[in-house]
Amino acid sequence: GETEGREGQLQTLGRKMVCKGPARWAAVFALVLVVSHAQIVLEDEPGAGLEDSGSGMEAAGGAGAERREATDPLTRMLQWGMENSDLDEMARKAQLVREGKMAPEPIDREAMEYLFGDKAKFLEKCVERVKDAERAGEEEELIASLEDLEEQATDIDNAGDLDHWGGVDLILRLTGHKLPKVRQAALWVLGTTVQSHPKMQEMLLARGALPLLLAPLRAAAGSLLGQDPRLLAKNLYALSSLLRSCAPCLKEFAGL
Repeated sequence: GETEGREGQLQTLGRKMVCKGPARWAAVFALVLVVSHAQIVLEDEPGAGLEDSGSGMEAAGGAGAERREATDPLTRMLQWGMENSDLDEMARKAQLVREGKMAPEPIDREAMEYLFGDKAKFLEKCVERVKDAERAGEEEELIASLEDLEEQATDIDNAGDLDHWGGVDLILRLTGHKLPKVRQAALWVLGTTVQSHPKMQEMLLARGALPLLLAPLRAAAGSLLGQDPRLLAKNLYALSSLLRSCAPCLKEFAGL
């Protein structure tokens, strides 16, 4: 179902491009279809996505597994709660609550703030971590910090606050990094930041994101030889997120 939905979106975009754009967009759209199909196939391969899911497996625990510390407040809350709870007692109380024999215990918000901080602080911490890794030239840390920042950007409020600490310009700059894996991670953050977020779509448009995202697709339109399908798929993800339901973005896109 998800694959059919994605292909349907691409077909709709293709019709718009062919009808409204110049002839050269036919080649670009053909590339887009190939890249999208490659991404779908890669995601369906056995073992695909194990790198992405590895941290989640570690967070879940396991014999000898080294758990990676989460940066998201809700994930940290879950980890801490599982490590410091009597699960049998929790199940007993949950049953009593369902039966109406016990009132749910209220959340101690002051304690939560003390233990986990607030969303804004975590977002700032993530942005600073990306900046530190870029300055130090620590490429693996840079990729890991971008992945954490993408997790933060899934929250629409965090996405809207990303520019407060220079995060928007930082991500735009990293989409041109020398390492493909860094560019891929930066494109992932960019796409998540603007997804269904009109304010951020228009902000990224004003800062030149559209030509930046189109350039790799134009360069690869002649041939897919030597191209990284995962990188181009993330590029397509960021581009589609920027264009979706954004009239100013679509207008500029049609004029290119």
